[in-house]
Amino acid sequence: MGATSPYDGLKSTDWPSKTEELLRSYPIARDEIAEIVLGEWESIFESRIGNHGLRIGKDLFPQPQIMGYFLHELIPYEFAEC
Repeated sequence: MGATSPYDGLKSTDWPSKTEELLRSYPIARDEIAEIVLGEWESIFESRIGNHGLRIGKDLFPQPQIMGYFLHELIPYEFAEC
């Protein structure tokens, strides 16, 4: 069986306080988390794709789900470096 969510059994109105609790207990500081996420976001826009060096946000405009996928894949790599 997989891990259960820390939000299981909580009312949605209690989610913000649970999120705050999780962030406070996380071994990486909140500012560093934000820096990592924003850095990966910026790296996506700095990347070049294909033989023509196309850039996201300039030449290509992926759907939000694609951007989310990129972040989902890139952020853990950066956290592993911490």
